[in-house]
Amino acid sequence: MAYGRERDWYRIALRGGRFGWISPLEAGTFRSTETLLLKALTHVTEHWDGRVADAPAPSAATRRSPRPANGSVHVLETRQVGDDLWLRIAILDPGHCDVVEPRVVAAGWIPAYARSGDPTVWFHSRGC
Repeated sequence: MAYGRERDWYRIALRGGRFGWISPLEAGTFRSTETLLLKALTHVTEHWDGRVADAPAPSAATRRSPRPANGSVHVLETRQVGDDLWLRIAILDPGHCDVVEPRVVAAGWIPAYARSGDPTVWFHSRGC
């Protein structure tokens, strides 16, 4: 995952909580988080706090949301608010890997990254 881009260099996470820079010759094609999540089979990670907001803002009202057993969500929209990326998600149960047309049990906005910097939503790179 790239955490930033400057000119043609990408900032990436390394082991031990460190970061480094990699050139495009070594990294391949850059795809933004938004692009990856909007076009993939996505799921919430263990870093999601289980809350969804009514709007993409830290001050927005939030509510507890059900956490599906397999974590399946569909990213409906992304929005950049200041330095923060927000995701509008639909929480699915059963999940998209279990049935053809999963049922939406909740929806709302969540920050794309937890306070730790870890993603709250990720994708199955090879499908179900």
